[in-house]
Order: sequence, then C-alpha cells, then structure tokens
Amino acid sequence: MNMRIVSLEPALTETLCYFGLEASLVGVSHRCDYPEAALKLPRVTSARSGSDGTLRSSLSEDLVDVGALVALRPDVIVTRIEDALGTDTNVRRAREMVAAQIGSEVRLYSYAPTTLEQVYASFEQLGKDLKVPGPGHDVSQKLKAEFMNWGDNFYERMKNKRVTFLAGVDPFVLAGYWIPDMIHLASATSQVRMGGEDSLVVQWKDIADFKPDVIVVAPIGQTLKESMKNFFKLEKMPGWEDLPAVKRGEVIFCDGRDHFYRASPRLRESMAIMVSAIAGLESGYITVRDSFHRLRWMEMQRHKI
Repeated sequence: MNMRIVSLEPALTETLCYFGLEASLVGVSHRCDYPEAALKLPRVTSARSGSDGTLRSSLSEDLVDVGALVALRPDVIVTRIEDALGTDTNVRRAREMVAAQIGSEVRLYSYAPTTLEQVYASFEQLGKDLKVPGPGHDVSQKLKAEFMNWGDNFYERMKNKRVTFLAGVDPFVLAGYWIPDMIHLASATSQVRMGGEDSLVVQWKDIADFKPDVIVVAPIGQTLKESMKNFFKLEKMPGWEDLPAVKRGEVIFCDGRDHFYRASPRLRESMAIMVSAIAGLESGYITVRDSFHRLRWMEMQRHKI
C-alpha cells in the first residue's frame, strides 16, 4: 500500500517527484509549482503574515488549512520548520500537535538546510525517512561529483574572482544560505563570506566598495525576463561603469523563480548557471541555452526589454 504524503514545501515536493514518489503525494502547498503533476494536487495552505502558535501556523511558513489536511488522511507530512536556536524545539512542538489533532500514527518530518552540505544531507535523510534511501543517496552523490568536476575543470577561469550575487535589487539583497557555498565551490570569493546565514540587505556603496569581478542578478521570484529589467536601475547607480564586472561585461541576469533558492535536485541547473557566470562560459555550454544573459547582450537589447 502506498504512503499518503502531504508536502508543505515546494523544494520537498520537487524532490519527492524526483525520487519517483509523485503517486504517493495527495496534497501540497499553494507554492508548489513544479513539476507539472504537482499543479493538479489539492492545496492545503495559503499565505500567512504571522503566527498564532496553533497547528495551522506551526507546520509551515504558510497558513495550513488543518481541516483540508485531515481530510486527505496523510500517513506522512513533510515540511520545512525553522528553529533559530537549532534545538528542534519547534519541530517537536509541531509533532506533538499533529499527534493530538490529526493522529499519533501520522509522521511529521522537517528539513531546513541552510548550507550546501546540509542540502546534500537533506536528500539522504528524506530518502531514509520515506524508506527509499537509494534515490536520496544517488542525487546527493551525483550533485557533489558534478559540482566538484565543474570546479576542477574551470578552476583557472574562476579562481579568486570576486562575486556579488543579488537576490534582490529594490532594496539590494545579497543571497545567503547555500549560495555563498556554491560560489566558494567554484573557487571564487563571495561578497557574503559564509554560507548558512539568511540573505543580507545592503547599500549600493557596499557593492561598489567590494569591486566585484562578477555580478549575478537573480531576484527571488523573478523570471529571467523580469530579472533583466533590473538592468535599467543598475546602470543608473553611481560608479556603475567603474565596476570591474561592468568593464568586463560580467554582469549576468538569471531566473530567480526556478533557480537557486530551492533545496531540490534542480540546484544542478543552478550550479551550472553559477559556474557559467563566473567562468565566462556561454549559455548552452553546460546549461540550457538562453538560461541567462550577460551585460553586453543586455546593452544591445536595452530597447527591446
């Protein structure tokens, strides 16, 4: 008999489908938009603005419709529950509430990676928890091997380059969590020195003072087309033309909706874009063609975007 799984986190939904468990999914978060099969599943969440300490606000960053969740009769709920103290207190409390209000037989698993190593580990743990350890181990090892292979092959083209990765432009936000780890794995220097921390709001002066050799623009939630429109703000910033990245044409605009910010197997495509951006590779070489655009292309297309 198949498990009945409810996923309250888009990255976990993607990973479960990658593991071949999409037939076991009976409900998902309203933010789950990939793969296409997930779009057909019942939604059990909506956006929330705060927490009231009840089950509906303790299971996810979203507001959970507990009635709809119960009606799906899940055996397993997978989610992301953050705990700033790293003590799993919030997870334990959520499990207690699930046992009391839904049933003690329902298993609740939470995965909240913030570093690249934790992302790898989360794939392994998810596979073990759901009794399919093979796919979890395989994807973890595959990503590690491919990332290291790219790092070795393009080392001379990437070493010591200073990289600014923008997760937002209004205001300016430097990407955190595993993004700095990905940059460091490419033998480059991230403006955010360490992975594992949340994104950081900065001033334009902070970016200018860093003098990046490469700037990656991938605002969270923006498509590639939307990301490219940030060019018009950036080119008006003081000292723009003097930045090494601008002089070299190494400002890269990327999709921040489908890439970079979900701890799913699609980080493979994200890392391919990152390596291409830092190493100066053309789109289509190790990435899908036209998956990003460089500054010089943007300048030529400024009247078309």
